[in-house]
Amino acid sequence: MYESEKIKAFEKMISCEYPDITGILVKATGQPIIEFATKNLFSPLGINGIHNVVLRSVEEQMAFYTKEKHTNGWVVDAQGINTASWGLTLTPVDMAIIGQLYLNSGVWEGKQIISKQWIDISTKEHKEDIL
Repeated sequence: MYESEKIKAFEKMISCEYPDITGILVKATGQPIIEFATKNLFSPLGINGIHNVVLRSVEEQMAFYTKEKHTNGWVVDAQGINTASWGLTLTPVDMAIIGQLYLNSGVWEGKQIISKQWIDISTKEHKEDIL
């Protein structure tokens, strides 16, 4: 496979995840996903430094996931749109903060960041919904 074909295949793979989810989130919030999440989730939790990550090849993707152990970022597709269902990387400390948020039923420092209803729904088994 020629290099240009590899790049096109990689870009298609990145942008083919669930484009409707991304579109729905952007339309519902009126802003890019990363901006909405930063304002409503990351900043209230003290999670900083989330930036767009542009991956142009499988090699760049592997390097990002294997060499950058303590980085925050969110993958964007060729149009600069954040992927909705994958591609968010957080440091272990930041993941622990989100875990603690869940353990606290969505409350962080006395403020409800995520609704308890969402915590309950997102942590229950949904196997029956698939079939």
